[in-house]
Order: sequence, then structure tokens, then C-alpha cells
Amino acid sequence: MLLWAALAALAAGSAGCAQVFLDGPHAQYAAELGPSETGSLEVWAGGLGYRQVHMPGFAGQALLVRVADPDGNLISDGIVQTRMAVDYFEAEAGAHSVIVTNVSDEAVRVELAAGSMDLDRMAPPAGAAGAGAAMLAAWGCLRAVRYMTAQPEENAM
Repeated sequence: MLLWAALAALAAGSAGCAQVFLDGPHAQYAAELGPSETGSLEVWAGGLGYRQVHMPGFAGQALLVRVADPDGNLISDGIVQTRMAVDYFEAEAGAHSVIVTNVSDEAVRVELAAGSMDLDRMAPPAGAAGAGAAMLAAWGCLRAVRYMTAQPEENAM
């Protein structure tokens, strides 16, 4: 019974978190950038913003990824040297620019996604997912205790 309740809470919480991500404002950009080429993406963000960089044909290339606020000030920057990277940033309400520059010597295919999420709407489903995970851990502990008391001679070593 506890197992099914835990799995239900975990599934409902996870689905709710995914829905909050999907409902929030987001934008996507895909291109092939040659050496030293730059691409950009405009997205409305407020509260907690995120950016996701994906390089499908990754072979050791590097990208410089920057996020600028509506006034043009850099609020986040970094070098991405992995197939996929996700980063979060605090954003005041407005149109933000995500700028990606290829800093490697060869062309790279880039898929960029950026957006914003509402943390007030994220709290209830995240709480449900956390409660489901806690119930799942409790179920595992109860199973272990029941096994140890049901088989005392095997567990005496």
C-alpha cells in the first residue's frame, strides 16, 4: 500500500513539475556555427530563468554562452565543453538575450533552449514529488527491517 502511494505521489509531482516547465515562456534556437560565429536567442524571463545547450555531434568543441538582461548587462556566462549543459539564472522581468559563440576551431551544431518558470507554481508539485520520494525511502527501510527480523539466523553473521 505504501509503495503504491509513494509511486503515485512521485509520478503526480513529477508530471506537475514538467507541466510548470512547459507552461512557462520559452524559446528555441538551432544552427550550425562555424569557428568564431555567434548566434542569439531572445526570451522573456522573470524569476528563475534557465538555458539548455545541446551539441548533437559533440566532438570536443567548446561554446561560450552568455545571458544578458534587458539592459544589456551580463548576468550569466560560461564555457560549455560537454554534449549537454543546463544552467539557471535569476532574471528580472523582461526580454533576455542568450548569446552563444563557437570558440573552437571547427563547426558545431547547436540546439539552444531558454525560458523562465514560476517558482510559486512549482512548490506544490515539487512537494508532492518530495513526499513520494520520502515514502519510497520509508518503504525500503521497512522492507529491510522486516527481512532482517523474519530471517534472524541468516543475518546473525
